Amino acid sequence: SAFGVVLLAAAIPHVLGSGVPQSVTPPGVPDVSYGLHVAPALAVAQTVAAVLAITAAAHYLRRSQESGDEFPGWLAAAAVFAAAAHANYSLFPSVYPPLVSLGDIFSCCCYGLLLFASVREVRSYWHALATSTLAEERQRIACDLHDGLSQELAYLTRNLSGLQGSAD
Repeated sequence: SAFGVVLLAAAIPHVLGSGVPQSVTPPGVPDVSYGLHVAPALAVAQTVAAVLAITAAAHYLRRSQESGDEFPGWLAAAAVFAAAAHANYSLFPSVYPPLVSLGDIFSCCCYGLLLFASVREVRSYWHALATSTLAEERQRIACDLHDGLSQELAYLTRNLSGLQGSAD
């Protein structure tokens, strides 16, 4: 699915032609021509980064399924968006910085998912810490009660065995 997202991000502008805007242009900005006019080294670097992000997404997804932890799953989703952003940057590099391109939107989605996943992970940590602290405190109180009751019963048994006569 990650590879499909990257291919879809690359194919939509080619299939639909000029019906899909390449970027959002603010008013007063001169029209910029699009196409593969980037240095080949930059295109290769962006493509390698996209492949690495897809590889990371597959690894994180496998780790999430094996461990049952949801955090690597969120990292996998963010890596898919990062791969889509790199693929878009390799095909349509930003030639005018104030323009908002599809790659920028994919990058923002990636960072938004990372922020969301981090907040969930921190919240989960604090919840687990509170739960374990509560369990430890309950265990300590149970031990104190058990030890105190055992000592009281032993004291009563020892002292009552020495008493003679009837119990009134």
